[in-house]
Amino acid sequence: MCLRVFILKKIVKYIIVNFIMVFTKGQKSWNKGTKGIMKPNKTSFKKGDTAPRTAFKKGMIPWNKGKKGFKIPKETKIKIRKNHSRYWLGKKRPKMSKEKHPNWKGGITPLSTALKQTSNYKIWRELVFLRDNFTCQNPNCEFCDNKIGAMFHPHHIKPLSLFPELAFDINNGITYCAEYHLKSKLHRGLKCRFLSNQVD
Repeated sequence: MCLRVFILKKIVKYIIVNFIMVFTKGQKSWNKGTKGIMKPNKTSFKKGDTAPRTAFKKGMIPWNKGKKGFKIPKETKIKIRKNHSRYWLGKKRPKMSKEKHPNWKGGITPLSTALKQTSNYKIWRELVFLRDNFTCQNPNCEFCDNKIGAMFHPHHIKPLSLFPELAFDINNGITYCAEYHLKSKLHRGLKCRFLSNQVD
């Protein structure tokens, strides 16, 4: 990081010296003859000019003289605290839940998505990973070579759509690496395959 800053400073200095601050011999400087004071222009304040209406005049009393600040009532403080976003962390807003929320679409969230947002699912997921020692359970996996530390997905052996009661059963879970889980078509025709096996 320090080397980058050093190189950047050198480049900026080179540009200023060679391209911006080009001063040829015999050229007059921009401030020659000003003696440290800028020459008056059209917008300068001239002698005899009157101050604008908004200017503070001699003898005027400041608006905040004698005031020691504004005290907020206790009820207002409580209202501010309740409306603050951190107050509602982990709590349900009764006025803004389900049908009362303007973005409510009649509970169209799929069961699998709703379950994955719960704390029980997160616990189940971690327990499945721990049981399988954070390794892909697909033998001789071509995607991760069964190495520890790959990106993992928990997979339901019996599908959630047919067995929602087994959603958090550890025996119904297995660990697969993310690539195998997504590319192996495990979920394609899962219902049909499972039902045909049950009939046989």
